[in-house]
Amino acid sequence: MPHKPLWESSAALFDIMLGNLRSTPPESYLTMREIAPEVHVSTRARIAATAKIEGPVWIGPQVIVADNAQILAGTVIEEAAYIDRHAIVSESWVGPSTYVGALTNVQNSFAWGSGLENWSKGTFLEVTDDFLLTNLAHKPFGGVRSGWISRMTALLLMLVTAPLALLYALWTRVFKWQPAFQSRQVVLPPATKQDRYNPSTRLYSLASAHGLFDRWPELWAVWCGDMHLVGNRPLSQARASLLTSEFERMWFDAPAGVFSYADIMNDGMHSSDNDTAHSACYSIHRCLRLDLRILLHCLPRFMLPLSRKEHSMPSNSPPQTCT
Repeated sequence: MPHKPLWESSAALFDIMLGNLRSTPPESYLTMREIAPEVHVSTRARIAATAKIEGPVWIGPQVIVADNAQILAGTVIEEAAYIDRHAIVSESWVGPSTYVGALTNVQNSFAWGSGLENWSKGTFLEVTDDFLLTNLAHKPFGGVRSGWISRMTALLLMLVTAPLALLYALWTRVFKWQPAFQSRQVVLPPATKQDRYNPSTRLYSLASAHGLFDRWPELWAVWCGDMHLVGNRPLSQARASLLTSEFERMWFDAPAGVFSYADIMNDGMHSSDNDTAHSACYSIHRCLRLDLRILLHCLPRFMLPLSRKEHSMPSNSPPQTCT
């Protein structure tokens, strides 16, 4: 179909996909079977006997359609996707290794991982509830996984400081009647560029802790290999959306870390531009020597959690430079 523009709009793209669905090439008959009029199912797909399927539909290899799920007309299910019980998919494209949760209704949309784009309205939504929609191929954390030395160091640091973290948690719960942990949705460096957005995940912090010690729960993410001890700090979704230039996007050229270069570069000017410069500097000069320097500065402040005011430098202190 060379006469049709491919990327004119999301609705036009879906129309092309649907048109191609109705003209199945002969070579695909080796791996696909037409179990009903315009219902093409891979020989390696697993379809429950109670599932409802209406053509035109294309279901790829290693797809699982669970009991009482409904795959309605105009639907494409890509390889290794999982459609759970009582889910409904209609006039939609479900990407590879995408999980559609039980009782979830996907209509007029492109669904890939945790991203959901409505092609008819031109709206996009990131679904943060893995029981509704998620990616089965990789975890939400991105970037290069941390090494065993970093993991063991984080676990040891977490065990040594666990009594202090417990005291903070008890103080918050018993005396302040507040949750011991706070959570926030953050964006981490994506492992691949296959998605059109940066997937986010949830990180926790100690509610009443001072200084760097409020990052104590992040040590568990380091032990799991999802974060590093030293790196650029995770960003909120709103802040990440503001990083548009090549210089600003260098924030994601280094993995997410508990301690950052900005933690030791206190020049009295706390601003987003300053943090962006520090993150870019770390991404360029990242090495073992710089990581050790950051750890030597941050670990004493983490082990002895004083107030943020006591850690700050006087405003007349000479500014530090990136070396």
